[in-house]
Formats: sequence, C-alpha cells, structure tokens
Amino acid sequence: MNLVDDTGYDIDNMDTVWHRSNLSKSQLLIWMGQKLHPDVPLYNTVLIFHISGKIDPTAFRMAFKALIDRSDTFRTVIDEHNAVPRQRVIPDVPYSIELLDFSISMNTETVFRNWLDQRSNFCFNLTEILIDSALIRMAADQYIWYLNQHHLMTDVWSSILVYRRMAELYGMALSGCLAEASMGPAFQNYVEYEHAFSQSRQYVKAVEHWRQRLTQSFEPVRLYGRMPAAKLTHTKRVSYDLGPEDSQRLRSLAANKEMWAITPEFSLFIIFATTFPNALPITNVGIKIPPTPPAAKVVVIATALKIVIPNSKPIITQILSLKASKGVLPSACK
Repeated sequence: MNLVDDTGYDIDNMDTVWHRSNLSKSQLLIWMGQKLHPDVPLYNTVLIFHISGKIDPTAFRMAFKALIDRSDTFRTVIDEHNAVPRQRVIPDVPYSIELLDFSISMNTETVFRNWLDQRSNFCFNLTEILIDSALIRMAADQYIWYLNQHHLMTDVWSSILVYRRMAELYGMALSGCLAEASMGPAFQNYVEYEHAFSQSRQYVKAVEHWRQRLTQSFEPVRLYGRMPAAKLTHTKRVSYDLGPEDSQRLRSLAANKEMWAITPEFSLFIIFATTFPNALPITNVGIKIPPTPPAAKVVVIATALKIVIPNSKPIITQILSLKASKGVLPSACK
C-alpha cells in the first residue's frame, strides 16, 4: 500500500516527490538519506584550510558574511510540506564566523584535533542554516579556516569555488571595496532547468533506456572477511603509505586524460574496481555532469555531480590494460 498525503498524491514514489519538490535529484537522494538517520551527521562535508601568514580577523569575518549574502546556497534551508521537501532561500542570515585562538595552548595541534573531532559531529537541522564555520589562530602567522556544510548544498567542485570566492572577497575586504562584490549565480535557476528538462523527449527516452538496462540485480559486494554484526554509520579514515615510487605512478595514471576522471580519488576508485573485478560487478564507470542551461556561462556553488555506473562495454578495463603494458600502474595493481 502506497503512502498518500492529504492532497491525494502518492508520496511513496520518488519521481512524484521530486516533481513536487524544488530540489535537484541529487539533493533529493541526500535528503532521503538524512531523513533515514536524522540524528547522524552522515552528510557533513568538513574542510580545513591551513593558511600561512597573518590574517585580519575582522576582514575575514566581513568576507565570510559577504560570501553568505552573495551565494544562495549558503542561505538555503529545507522545509517540508505534506512530506515533500522544498528548499527556501532566506533573504538575510545574521551569521558571524566564530573566531578561536588555540595559539596559547601548550600543544595546539592536539587541542585542535580534539576540537575538530567534536565539532565535525555537529548535526544540522535542515530547517536552519546549513553551514558551520570558524577561523582558528594556531600561531602568530598560522591559521586554520574550518568550514562545514551539509552535502545538500555542496560537493567537491563547489568547495573549490567557495575557497576561490572567499579569497577574492577577503582581498576586497582588505582593500575596502567589499561593497562592490557581485552576486553569485543562483543555484535555483539550475534546479528549475533540471525540472523542465525532465519533461523533454530526450530525458524520457534516456530514462526508459536505463530502466531496461538496469533490470539486472547484483549481489551485495563482499570483498573479504566476515560481515559486521552491527551496521553503523560511523566511519574512520585509515591511511596507508604507498611510498614515493608507487604514489608517483598513481599520480601519473590519474592525471592521464585517457582515464576520463575528474579527480585522482575517482581515478583510484576506477583502478580498484578493475583490480578486483569479482568484488564489484561493474564494467564501466563515469561521472555525469547534469545538463546546464545554455545561457548559464557561469559557475554555480552547489551540489551537482552524479556518479553513473552503467553496465556496458569495458572501456576502463581496456584503458588500464594499456597503462599496465606501459608500466604506469603500481606493482600492487598489475
């Protein structure tokens, strides 16, 4: 039996919910994941930027406020109407970046790491502002900029744009011309375009194509060992030193344009998937950048990239075979 809201719409159908919302499809998936775990910081995207040199805290705070005022994603919250999520841009957000000084501590790095472990587990309320930031003084000429955004409003590429924009605004604040800073492009314009594109013949044809291709079901991935008794959402990053020689080989492979990967990390995922073909039942991996409005020749701060794993010809396998024959792959992956 499907769930029906008080207007008679089927809210058990993802497409129905998406068409009634004003979220992008990527945002809707993230929203659903967060709703399943409302008290877990599953989608916190925590970044720390180490800054060498003296920082004017007042100018930095002014620049961050300007960043919020000129980027709609920094002022966006998610409301629910009849079980359907809808994003809303708040005209003015009275947010001030927190200023902290750890330089007086005996062990600044330990103090910072303890603070970071606690602060990064902050759970966002989707109906409130989805950013948390602080400027931390570690020494006279060493600072750390802490920025945490909910994944609903950011991705990896967007983080780069935020850093560049913040650097620009900070320079303008120091020069006294911050008021001249221009507004950034609105993400909502893209969302409207995505919804309109979903009604096109091209979109409908593509959906039907992949609906037929993805009828095959896959067994759950099991790499090694025994499955854990309890399924937890907490994860811990484990570092492994590959050494300079293998690291350089991986960088060379990841930087090669034939890999068609936008980040070294994604290239490494491709290498892993091909090295262990029995573990991951896929033969081709790619990144899909959603269609952009023809008139939009500007870059939007938001979450937009989608990972697509179609079951088609093994292009990646052919590429890696070529690279292995040239001696580019690290010894562990040959």
